[in-house]
Amino acid sequence: PDSSEVLFLLGAIESMAGNSHAARTWLEKAVIAGSRNPNCYLLLGQIYSKQKQFDKAMKCYRETIAIQPKLAQAHQLLAGLLKLQRKSDEAAQHLNIALQIQPNADGYADLARLYERINRTDDATSMAEKALQLDPGNLPATMALADLEKRAGNFERAEALFRDITLNPRKENIV
Repeated sequence: PDSSEVLFLLGAIESMAGNSHAARTWLEKAVIAGSRNPNCYLLLGQIYSKQKQFDKAMKCYRETIAIQPKLAQAHQLLAGLLKLQRKSDEAAQHLNIALQIQPNADGYADLARLYERINRTDDATSMAEKALQLDPGNLPATMALADLEKRAGNFERAEALFRDITLNPRKENIV
């Protein structure tokens, strides 16, 4: 392997050992050495994000996507940071891409909440329903749909959804 790959592996090992400072050092060296490994940028972005260096994290996620556009996790992580910066439209674009690559109920529920926040209620409802098609008891999707129904004035439907959450809690939803 080339030197950038060895540096990436050293960074990955340090990260798995819980030593984020050393991991960051090795990963930054891998980038300087010309790494084109998307996992190097993805892991470095996650470390920057944990260290609240969000601009650097976003740059890493964007580089990950430039190298490997179909890496759903990079789109999801970038969307999360974009939401923090209130860049909802761009965040929605990246969540949509991630869901095209790897459909999952939690992603659809997250997108439903994002759409709800920017008053795209029809899209929000559609995403919550997609989440519930994949996972009928998904709590975030059920909550989103109940809130949307309440906003739309469908109080009976909202009440039924809230009642279902209360009376039929799933084990993984109990805190």
